[in-house]
Amino acid sequence: MTESTGSYVFVIKDLVKQDRPGKLLTSLIVEKYPKRELCTYLTLQHCLTSTQSFRKEENKRILSYVKPFKPIGSSTVGRWIKTVLHNSGIDTTKFQAHSTRAAAASKTSQMLPVDQILQHVGWSSEKIFQTFYNKPIYKDVEFDRVVLQ
Repeated sequence: MTESTGSYVFVIKDLVKQDRPGKLLTSLIVEKYPKRELCTYLTLQHCLTSTQSFRKEENKRILSYVKPFKPIGSSTVGRWIKTVLHNSGIDTTKFQAHSTRAAAASKTSQMLPVDQILQHVGWSSEKIFQTFYNKPIYKDVEFDRVVLQ
């Protein structure tokens, strides 16, 4: 990770799931966002600053927020992601932590044309999106209410 004015850049050295010949994800950029309460850059900056004294290994970015403030594992990250999905109104019986990409794409498809989504995330065809990623994202509240009565 490197910091520049207004952004953090994470260089990705390994292949990731969606990589294919001619389409490799080489970096992830976290930029400042105008709405302070939604700005992941400022959140990351605050996190790094406030945990600097607890981080013994520089490559361990995410620490537990309870003592002894050690690096967290993948199951903790998964639980946190699932909590965010649930609090966002996404049906966590259908979407788990590993399916945040599908949840985000499904939610976005309600607001943007599919061709813009395909271009942004690097998918080559709408068929892939419709088959694997475009899922219903909200719980069926009426069904749940009836079952619980």
